[in-house]
Amino acid sequence: MKVHESKVSAEGRVSIPADIRRRLGLEPGGRVQFLLGEHGEVRLVTAQLLADEVWAQNTGGDAGDAGAMVREVREADARTESWEDGPFDTAEDGGDDVLTSIFPAT
Repeated sequence: MKVHESKVSAEGRVSIPADIRRRLGLEPGGRVQFLLGEHGEVRLVTAQLLADEVWAQNTGGDAGDAGAMVREVREADARTESWEDGPFDTAEDGGDDVLTSIFPAT
């Protein structure tokens, strides 16, 4: 880990070193957030980094591909048996009485 140092100005401003700006993809006018940890540590993050972290937490990892996930679900749905119109039989002997009363055979 490379350590970068910057000086706090009288106005409380700190310059972000150029190589950190490049790695974070920060352009002039870009916005950052400072996250204060429980032990006094501070993380400097961009909106894109936060969005990526939320995506990773909700998809099981940062290597997730939303398009692939949607295709996989659609293919699984296509492989399931298609629903037929009419009553749904859950047993060999004619099915569930409640469902048959709700969906009478035509």
